[in-house]
Amino acid sequence: MVIAEGRLADAQSAAEELRRACREAGVGLPGVRVDERVWDSPAHGPVRLVELGGALPDAARELAAALRQAAAS
Repeated sequence: MVIAEGRLADAQSAAEELRRACREAGVGLPGVRVDERVWDSPAHGPVRLVELGGALPDAARELAAALRQAAAS
């Protein structure tokens, strides 16, 4: 499906952007990946999700701290 392939590239790009931002912030989130399934979103049409995966408690806290810091800026 052409739409699904386009959405795949978008999801892959978003996942890579998140991985890069996590690395830059020192946050280990190794489970970031693109979901293989295509979801039908009422707001966006067919779309693939970016899954964040599991994280150790320390990584979850690091991510929370990075988000708080960004929100305060």
